[in-house]
This record gives sequence, C-alpha cells and structure tokens, in this order.
Amino acid sequence: MQAGELAVDFPAITADSSAVAAVRKLVSERLPGLIVVEDGKPVTALPAYQVARFLVPVYMRVDPTLARVVAERHADQLCARLVGKQVRDLLPEGRWEPLVVRAGETVMQVAELMERAHSPLVAVVGEDGTLLGAITLFELLDATLRELPD
Repeated sequence: MQAGELAVDFPAITADSSAVAAVRKLVSERLPGLIVVEDGKPVTALPAYQVARFLVPVYMRVDPTLARVVAERHADQLCARLVGKQVRDLLPEGRWEPLVVRAGETVMQVAELMERAHSPLVAVVGEDGTLLGAITLFELLDATLRELPD
C-alpha cells in the first residue's frame, strides 16, 4: 500500500493564518492537526497537541505543580492566549519539520515519519511537491488493520 492510496482531502492553512481560526477548525472538525502550506506546498504540520503546548506557560512545563495554584476563572480563559497570534506562533520556534511523504512511499515510511516526528498527521505530495492530501494515524492503522484476522 502506498501513501497516495491512503491520502484523503485535508484542510490546509498558512503560517500567517489566525491561531484562533486554526484552533476552531481543529475543534469543529475534530482533527489531529492541520497541514501548514506555503505557495500550495506543505512545509509542516500543526499537531493538536502543539496547541496545548503553546497554551501552557513555560514556567508550568518546568514546574507542573504551579498549575494547581492558578485560579479556576483564569484557567477557564486558557484559549485567550491565542488572540492576536498566528499559526506560526504555535509552531516550535525555528524548527519546522517537514512532515511530508511522496505519493509512492510505503505505509512503513509513513509510519516511521509519524513516529520520528511525534505527529499523527503527514502530508502527501505529488512529484511537483504540491499537496495531494494527508494521512492521519487513524487512517494508517485502519488500512493496515483490515489485513488482519479477528
């Protein structure tokens, strides 16, 4: 099975897109992430967990016990940090890993990239590098589980 056979239509955004709009799309469509494109070509993916990483202040990641002292009314405003931000602000600073496979690559190559990048989402491109679609971890597992007996 090749990546092109598993690829499905998938929403794409740019690094300049509104962070609020991107997260709303993640939530409304229950996506594992979004493909970030530049000139129609994927440059990276924004996994949903990366949004949570952005929302939690660095000092709480260093000392998780500090999360207990935040008043509930402030904690409920967690997504307010997205206002005025762009998708580029949610991505790891200076490290955009291209989560891209060519349509002819194998399922094992897709799985290896997902594992190495810790991403449940990989873009699939044609020979010219333009976005054909994406593969989520669920689609990858579903396709390969079909081959197994119960």
